[in-house]
Amino acid sequence: MFQKQIAAPSSSVNQTFFLFFLMMFFFYLGDAIMSYFAPVIMEEKLKSAALMGVVLACSSAAGIFIDIIFARYFSQYRSFFFTRLMFSLAFLFPISFLLGVSIFHFLFGMISWGITYEAMMFTTYHSIHESVSKTQHAFAWGMMAICHNLSLVLGPLIASYTYDRSPQITLFVAVMMYCTALILFLFYIREKKLVKRKSFIIVKTHTRSFSKQLLLWKTYWRVLWPILTFSMVMYLFDSAVYSIGPLLGEELKELHPYGGIFVSLYSVPGIFLGFFLHRLSQKFGKKRLAFLSVIFAGVSAVMMIVYFSPTWILVWMFISAFFIAIAHPAMSAVFEDLVSRSGKTANDIISLTSMSVGVSYVLGPIANGFLAEAFGNVSVFGIWGVAMGVSGILLLMFFPRKIKLPQSEVEDVLYD
Repeated sequence: MFQKQIAAPSSSVNQTFFLFFLMMFFFYLGDAIMSYFAPVIMEEKLKSAALMGVVLACSSAAGIFIDIIFARYFSQYRSFFFTRLMFSLAFLFPISFLLGVSIFHFLFGMISWGITYEAMMFTTYHSIHESVSKTQHAFAWGMMAICHNLSLVLGPLIASYTYDRSPQITLFVAVMMYCTALILFLFYIREKKLVKRKSFIIVKTHTRSFSKQLLLWKTYWRVLWPILTFSMVMYLFDSAVYSIGPLLGEELKELHPYGGIFVSLYSVPGIFLGFFLHRLSQKFGKKRLAFLSVIFAGVSAVMMIVYFSPTWILVWMFISAFFIAIAHPAMSAVFEDLVSRSGKTANDIISLTSMSVGVSYVLGPIANGFLAEAFGNVSVFGIWGVAMGVSGILLLMFFPRKIKLPQSEVEDVLYD
């Protein structure tokens, strides 16, 4: 047991957050390039969409495992630790593909990617909590959505352009993006240390027993399972975009001059809508805004099957992406509020949130691969569209407006 310094949250959006924003843009851009590159090269070498889905799912399986490790052994660690871990592992993803294109290289790359993604999730939640006030959570996540979606627009375009020339060029560009983010991280550290000198909190770090960890998650799960399940459904649709989307984009490119922008199109609305998230969440409430947005996104996704032509597929994908671009940061802001209210169990809330994403990315690529082989690539999006619409309607009708965390029960578990 030892003591550790943790930065206290500041009262407003400050320079530290915007430096973090810039750093994460280049990190996201490298990640977006690899996200497009990985399924394309694996499908080409493995000759099977289903096998590709299984390999992709390994990254999320590794992520779920590391979530358990983070919550149990690093329950009181915050942004510095997770940011350093994120950068330490990020380079393994492209390097593994440079070393070879066998299934073993693919597995190693996907596992390292899964752990990196989880570290990135913890980094983002803690950095926002430490940098902005609770009233600014929607604004901060709106800005991060802009950052993320801009990278997701540029990443596939860069990857598609460079891949046609040489896969090695694609990997080199991804590494350069990670290097740029790492340089900005050095400036971020300097700014963060200046903030920590002014205000910091001393906490004690210790390891929990596995049974206590499971009981703690069970306590939170009893209250949060509806929105965690809802989050899983949203990310199942996301998993289709980033696993089947590149394959569908290649198909559409042969039928339509702009078919290759399918994956990039999914991220375009998020570049602009993030600016309005704070205002929209004040008007509708974060949860209600997310539920309504997902309902409309689901209906639009179903229309991709009804109007089956390259042009209409792109149109309906854009409309679905418009509403998803509102729903994702709105839900992230909801979970950020829970993180800020949960005190010393903040990492447990983040772990549950990350695991809901991880489960989606374990089941999603596998299911997407089999669904694509059985019904075709475009039908996968319609199937998940139905799931989104149904889950959004149910939560809009039955989920309470105020989430009451079981803090007294949590305290009993921690100090039993």
